[in-house]
Amino acid sequence: MDIIYKRLTENKLDTFIQMRINQLHEEGATEEIDLVPNLEDYYNRHMADGTFVSSLKD
Repeated sequence: MDIIYKRLTENKLDTFIQMRINQLHEEGATEEIDLVPNLEDYYNRHMADGTFVSSLKD
């Protein structure tokens, strides 16, 4: 079986953010605030300026 990786794009950002929130919960973080707006802002800014690149398994 081949694994295909694709560069993270804005259309997959919701999935990526949910994965990040799940990771934080698994590490013991408790959600006292809605992390989604801050994570969306962070990833959108850094994907736009090229300082954040990630891949997702397709």
